[in-house]
Amino acid sequence: MPESIRIGDYVRSPSASGLDATGYAKISEFELSDFLTRWDRLHDDALQVMPERIHPTARIHPSAITAKT
Repeated sequence: MPESIRIGDYVRSPSASGLDATGYAKISEFELSDFLTRWDRLHDDALQVMPERIHPTARIHPSAITAKT
């Protein structure tokens, strides 16, 4: 049987920004396959809590924009 991959070995659970009130608050406790199985529900719940998906101060770098020819 393959070794268990714990997400907490690679990432920390959020402690601010509203995500700490969602299932993502315990992300570091998940085993990878369990997290992937639950991801759709976790993500949907997080989107209900987050007022914005893109930070209001986000900007597109000028070199990222290409002109159509």
